[in-house]
Amino acid sequence: MEIELVRTTSSVGESCLHLQLTPAYRRDIFADGNVRELTKGYFLEKSRKLGLLIAAMNFGPDHLHMFITN
Repeated sequence: MEIELVRTTSSVGESCLHLQLTPAYRRDIFADGNVRELTKGYFLEKSRKLGLLIAAMNFGPDHLHMFITN
C-alpha cells in the first residue's frame, strides 16, 4: 500500500493513528458476526466521507482496533 504525503504550503507529512475502541464494561458485543459487519461498514462509510483511509481493522470479542491514515 502506497501512502502519499500530505503537502501544504508550509509542511509535508502524514498522520497515522491507532485507535482501540472498547464498549462499556468490556461486553463481548463483537463476538456476534452481524455486529462486526455493521460496525465495519459504518466506519468504512464514514471514513470515505471524511477523506480518511482505514489501513487495518481487527476485532476482538470485546474491542476493536483500527489503524487510520490521512
